[in-house]
Parts: sequence; structure tokens; C-alpha cells
Amino acid sequence: MTKIASGLDRRHLTAGCLRAADPCLIIPLHDDGKNPTLSVYKFVNRLLQFGYEIDWAQTPFLTSVDGKKRRKFPAGSFVVPLGLRMNGYNSRRFLIQLTDQIADELCLRTYHLTARTFLEARRLREPRVAIYSDAGADPTAFSVCLEKLGFTIVHFLTRREIASGSLGGHDALIIPGGDSSTIVAALDTEGCRRIREFVRTGGTYVGACAGAFIPSQRGKLDRPLGPQAKEFQEPHRHIELISFDILNNFYRDKVDFPAWTFMDHGDIVRVFPFSGELSSSVRVRVLKPNHPIMFGYSGLIDIHMAGPVMQTGSGVNTLAVFDSPSPRTEYGLPAKEAWKIARGKAAIISARCGKGNVILFGPHPEEYYEHTHPMIGNALLFAASDASRQIGVPSSQQALGGAPPIWEKKELTSGAGRAVSEVINTQRALREKAMTLFSKFTAIKDTQSDLVPVRILGWFLYSLGPAIQFAEAKFDELRTLLVELLQAHSSTSFLEEQLRAYKSQHVGKDEFHAEQSLRRLQLTRNSIEAAVATCSHVLPRLQARLTSAEEALAEVQSLLEQTRTMKSEAQETSELRNRIGVEIMLVIAQFTGGEHLLVPWYDGKFSFINRPDIKAGQRGIVGILMETLCSLRRSKFLYRHTYTFVSN
Repeated sequence: MTKIASGLDRRHLTAGCLRAADPCLIIPLHDDGKNPTLSVYKFVNRLLQFGYEIDWAQTPFLTSVDGKKRRKFPAGSFVVPLGLRMNGYNSRRFLIQLTDQIADELCLRTYHLTARTFLEARRLREPRVAIYSDAGADPTAFSVCLEKLGFTIVHFLTRREIASGSLGGHDALIIPGGDSSTIVAALDTEGCRRIREFVRTGGTYVGACAGAFIPSQRGKLDRPLGPQAKEFQEPHRHIELISFDILNNFYRDKVDFPAWTFMDHGDIVRVFPFSGELSSSVRVRVLKPNHPIMFGYSGLIDIHMAGPVMQTGSGVNTLAVFDSPSPRTEYGLPAKEAWKIARGKAAIISARCGKGNVILFGPHPEEYYEHTHPMIGNALLFAASDASRQIGVPSSQQALGGAPPIWEKKELTSGAGRAVSEVINTQRALREKAMTLFSKFTAIKDTQSDLVPVRILGWFLYSLGPAIQFAEAKFDELRTLLVELLQAHSSTSFLEEQLRAYKSQHVGKDEFHAEQSLRRLQLTRNSIEAAVATCSHVLPRLQARLTSAEEALAEVQSLLEQTRTMKSEAQETSELRNRIGVEIMLVIAQFTGGEHLLVPWYDGKFSFINRPDIKAGQRGIVGILMETLCSLRRSKFLYRHTYTFVSN
């Protein structure tokens, strides 16, 4: 043991010669040396949902697998002990069967470890994720990304909920892309204070694009942080978490080059070196492949567009820098000026803040290119992990991490299926109307842009479009899952009756296993009932959001018709422009949630749209759908693998 312990400081920890008590499963980030795959994160999240204990290797290690020669596994691989016990019952056979079944479903290769191995690792727990879903942000892309990665404890929080303390109990807060000045003004002083407190007491802040601009604390350079308006400056000083300069923020008199993608805040101008459609990308170079956020990545990576270009201060890690154009790079400035600002500057950074962490992505790892999604997976697992420590695996038998929660039993709603159908019909009608309006807006974009504010039009075309498509697909999944769970509920009740009959006829024989099976079946049935009851509860809210969005779109349609006959007086043009902008923001609010702002690039001041169509703190369609689907998916997963446990 002394010799083995002394070898723990070596760069590549090797297997010891001790005989293992129980097998372990190794899940490498990849088998072919390429970028990590989404299936790995989905596999790990499913095991965490079922209560598995998982160790996340922080260094490469060598060990013997499947009785063959030793193999090297990269940092970021996952190690799962299979000799666990559940309430005193040795469940090795069930756990092996379950992991094999999930791996087959995901077409994922795993390796069985039986030799004693020592490595440095973090113990994982299932991440609890909050996403800001209110004025200035679009949570749709992150919703799709987290779904692909298999995260299911996801809550969409409005500014009011954050200000009231709803971040408590979460491991990470995600601030998505959008407009950073709008987000800060919406959060206001109390919301910004709550976020700072959340991070300093152990939470993790994850920001992408707009979210990466926000926590900046002025560095060594004389660069503005954002608009000079007090609605931004006052709350922002409470969310200055780490030191870095934003190199694409300029004072107006310093901009001596043309720019076609920028935000104008009076004396402050924010330019965007890289811009374009969803398929556009820029190439970044990974500097720290051994940092947990960058596990699985090295060299050059194409990533979707970019928000802030950053120059880091003391105590901040630069994980990747802007390197060169990709074949799909599109510019918001002349290429020479763009690279003068960005080349060699920070694109991805991280830093400690109090007891917590700040992880910022200038580009969009959650958008378009799936090969960058695992960066988000790494960030969230990092947020939900213990401190790194040296361990030996397999260890002695351990208890399965945490028993499944006991859900309150609720009666199923017979009208749930009918309500889903009604909501789907409304959604389809809304999509048809929205698609018609997209074509109308595109047609007038160049000739009458003074009637439809350009930034509002951008939100409508590039934010609402994906949100509507996301909702359409998720409504169909909602209906399918609901039908499956109603059938699973009947099956669970039938299995319970069979097991009770078996127990009464075979007293003393396999009685303990039968009792464990009954308990898990009851938990599964209660979970299904709670999930379906939640679904039935939120359907009227979804219906109301869709109806409001449809009415607002109809009003926009009417206003656009008026533009054909209107006079050209400045006052009339301004009023019509204002009404169109407000109605569009109302539609967006129904999908993304919360109260939406009229912002500086729109009417010269910060002000909330004061309309009864939007209530403070209301969830948007995207957030409601995602949270409901997460609940249904967890219940489906629990049912399927409880069935495996019972059969075993």
C-alpha cells in the first residue's frame, strides 16, 4: 500500500496489483480521439438520475479492462462502481444489466474494470440547473442543448423569481444569449445582488454571448462595461464578479472603422467582429485541455459566432482564444479590423469567485454545432461535483446514492389527453400565422425598416422562429410521453398486484427482493401520477400563452396592412412603429417568459411594456414545456428501469 500511495503523484496513475472486490464501469469521453459525444453525457445523467455514484477522472489513467492489456483513458472519463447495495440488498446483477441496457440504447461503448486502480477524481451528483428566462434573453438554444445532453433538473427563472431567492438549491445559473444591457436592467439591483450572493456562496455562473458580457469587472484597459444609463450602471455594479476587459466595447470617438453589426448606446458603441446566420462559425484554439471545462478538446475548434472578445485580469483562466477564420466565418466588421480586435484574445474563460465559479463563453457552444455542446455538459458537471481527490476503485461496497424521492400520490386527470390535443391545434395555427408574418417582415426589411425597428425585427426573425419550431416538436413529444406514461401507470398497477400475490404464495422465498420490487413500483407509480398531474396543471397556462401570442400576431398583421395606406407624417410613423414593436415583444414574451423591455436601441430609454398580456414572473412557453417534459422523461426512465429491476 505504501508503494501504491507514493505513486499517486505521477502524471499518469497506473493500476495497482490489489484484487478488486467488485467490478467498475469506465465510460470514456470518446473512443476515437475525436470530440466527446453527446451520448456520454446522456448516459451519465441517466445513471445519476437513478442514484448511481459516479467519479469523474481529472487526470489520464492506465488500467486493465475486460481482462485484456492495459488501456489509457483520458481525463474526463467517468468511473462507475457496480458493487453497490440498495437498502442492504446486493444489486450488482441489476446494476450491470441496467448499465448495459442504457449503453445499448445510446450505441455507447463502455469498459469493465476489475483491477484495483488509483486516480484523481471528482464525485458527481445530479446537477440542478437554473436558466434565466426573461427580458433580453432567449433560452431556446440552451433548452435544446440540455435536452441532448440528458439534463432533466432544469428550471426557468424570471427576474422576479431570481430577486425573491429562487436560485437557492441550484448548482448552476445559465444566462443565455440576447442583449446584456437589457438583462441587467431587467434583473435590477436586487436580482444582480442575488446572483452575486449565489456565486460567492458556492454556485456556478455560466454565461454565453450576452451572458458572458454581464459579470465583467473593469480590467486594466479603459473600456466601458456597457451603456452609461443609470438603469444599467446601478444594478451592474452589484454583479461585477471577475476581472476582464471587453475588447469590443468602445467610446464612440475611438471607432475609426466601418461596422455593420453593432449596438449603439449613445456615447458607447459595442461592435461584433463576427456575426452572421446560425451556421456561421469562428475558429478558437484550446489553451488548457486539462481544465475540466475543456475535457475532450484540444487544438482548433469551430464554434458558432461570438459575443464578447475578452482580455483577462488576474486570477482568471483563459481556456481558449480566438485563432483564425473557419470556412463559415462571417464578419460584422472588415476582416482586418475584426482580427485586430480578436486574434489571440480570450474566447472562453473561467475563474473562482468566493466559493463559486464563473464560466464564460464569448461564442455560442450551445448553438448549431453539436460538437461544442459537451463544453456545456462539462461546465454543469463541474458545478455539481465535489473537490478533486485521490481515490482507489473499485472500493468496498457502497450504498446506492440516495433513495428515489417519495412523490405525493395524485389522481390522474382523465381530460389530459384532450387538453394536449387542444393546445397542439392552437400551436399549429400560431405557427402558420407566424410563418406568414416572417415572409412579410423579410419583404419589408430593406424598404420600410423605419417602421419595424431593426433590432426588434432581428429578435422576431432569429429568436421567435426557433422558439416556435422548438415548441411544435415538444408539443408532439408531450402528447407521446403522456400516452406512454398512462400505459405505464396501468402496467405498474398490474405488476404490483402480481408481486403481492407472489409474496403471499411464497412466504420466506425471495421475500426481500419482492419487497424491494414492490417499494420501487410504488415509487414509480407515484412519480407517474405526479408528472401527469403536473402536465394537466400546466396545459391551461400553455393554452393561454399561445392564445395571447396569436392575438398579438394578428394585431401585427393588422398594423402592417395599415402601412400601405398611411401618410408619411413623422408622428404617425413613430406611433405605428411603437405599436408594431410592442406587439412583437409581446409575442416573444409569451415564448421566452417574463416582462419584456423597450430598450435603448429601441426608443432611447429603459421601460417595461405595461400590458395585461404579460404578468410579472410568468413562465414562457419554452420554459413550461421544458420543465414539464423533464418531469415526464424522468418518470418514463424510472418506470423502464424499475421494470428491469423487478424482472431481475
